[in-house]
Amino acid sequence: TWGMLALWFVDRRADLLGASKVLQMAALDPYEFIRDAYLQKRLYDVYNGNPPLDSEPFDEFDEMDELEEEPGAPGTESPNLLQPSDQS
Repeated sequence: TWGMLALWFVDRRADLLGASKVLQMAALDPYEFIRDAYLQKRLYDVYNGNPPLDSEPFDEFDEMDELEEEPGAPGTESPNLLQPSDQS
C-alpha cells in the first residue's frame, strides 16, 4: 500500500511539471497569471459554473496595477525617516 501511495505521488508530481512549463512560457508576470487564473476559478465556483458573460470581473485589479506602476501615484511615496524633525 505504501509503495502504491509513493508511486501515486511521483506520478502526480510528474503531471504537474507540465503546468509549471506552461506558466514559464505563457506568463510575462507569473504572479498576475496565477492571480487571474485563481480569480477566474473562483468566479466559476461562485456562480456554480455559469458566470455572467456581460462584464469583465477583473477590471478593478488592472486599474490597481496601473496605479501602482505610476510614479508619484497616491500612496506610493515612502516617508523619509532620516530627516530630522523641525521641532526646536
